[in-house]
Amino acid sequence: MPGLRVLCGPFQPALEEAFLARQREFEGHAFVDWGLHFAQTRWTDRDFVDLAELPGLGATAVKFFTVYRDRGWACEGAALERLLARAKELGLLLAAHAEDDAAIACLTAELVRQGVRPQEMFEEI
Repeated sequence: MPGLRVLCGPFQPALEEAFLARQREFEGHAFVDWGLHFAQTRWTDRDFVDLAELPGLGATAVKFFTVYRDRGWACEGAALERLLARAKELGLLLAAHAEDDAAIACLTAELVRQGVRPQEMFEEI
């Protein structure tokens, strides 16, 4: 999806307040076409209900994560199935931050064994 991507979530204190605050930051300062997607890091029953607010606020997409399980961010299994159905119902696009925690850990460990410094890793991976 072309455009500006901004992390607005999680939905605290309220989805609308968080989204509109970010939108106000860019009003009058954006001189190209832009759009916001909402990057969500948790999936409670309330969060699925609150997704219905996004299209009315001008959001066209929701970003979800398949990584960062240790932080509780990963959207998997039943939650992912529910998200797919809910996004279809609301006409929202989905953007997946799709990585694999185990693969990242394995590649990082190999780079460390090779003597690569942490600040250099993003160039290598």
